[in-house]
Amino acid sequence: MSFRAVFVGTVEFSFFALQKLIELEQYVQIQGVITKKQSTFHSDFQDLTPLCSAHGIPVRYVGNINDEQHLQWIQELRPDVLFVLGWSQLIRRPLLGIPSIGAIGFHSAKLPQNRGRHPII
Repeated sequence: MSFRAVFVGTVEFSFFALQKLIELEQYVQIQGVITKKQSTFHSDFQDLTPLCSAHGIPVRYVGNINDEQHLQWIQELRPDVLFVLGWSQLIRRPLLGIPSIGAIGFHSAKLPQNRGRHPII
């Protein structure tokens, strides 16, 4: 059994997580990737475009992930799961409601107490 997924991320950890998900293609089909073209905000920014290009995965660069045109694009991809790994914006309810199974997110510390760019520090 496999499921369709959209991946959201823009840091070094995102790259490695996406790479692993691509390797698990018998279980996960990445339908699209939401990322940033560049970032001065993230000290560990990682361009996901080369990885996506090598595997034929569509990439969408966003400013605000919750904007209507991005929600529509994600909806057209019909994901079962949304992976949010290495992202600095809050994901609003309309976006969380798109995947048929749900969303999986990762933050390196307990939320909301330790929110922010470097919660471990």
